Amino acid sequence: RDIEPNAARHAVRLAEALRSANEVIETRAESLIADSDQDGDASFFSRIMLRNQERAVLLELIVQLHHSKTGGQRRDRINQRSLTTCIGAIYADSGEERLFDLGGLRIVIDSGCVSFS
Repeated sequence: RDIEPNAARHAVRLAEALRSANEVIETRAESLIADSDQDGDASFFSRIMLRNQERAVLLELIVQLHHSKTGGQRRDRINQRSLTTCIGAIYADSGEERLFDLGGLRIVIDSGCVSFS
């Protein structure tokens, strides 16, 4: 019985910490989107700048851009494998152009730029 109250308090603190971390990640992704170059419905980011972001921020960035481009529809088209491959391509040293279509969000990665449309 003595352990139960401590475990509950610990779980509450962990949940609060996770919510705070999630808010930081969401805010960072929103900030990156606000600072991106825009051309019509396309957003452009420096590949170097994206490579300096944590994986969680890139995941949130892609999810937010997908939501804004599709109105929240077709979310089931984004799967972990596609996201992992796309983020791996952003981090890769390769200069080759890569193209990803995540159910309504087109991502083009080249040597210096990443575009989302």
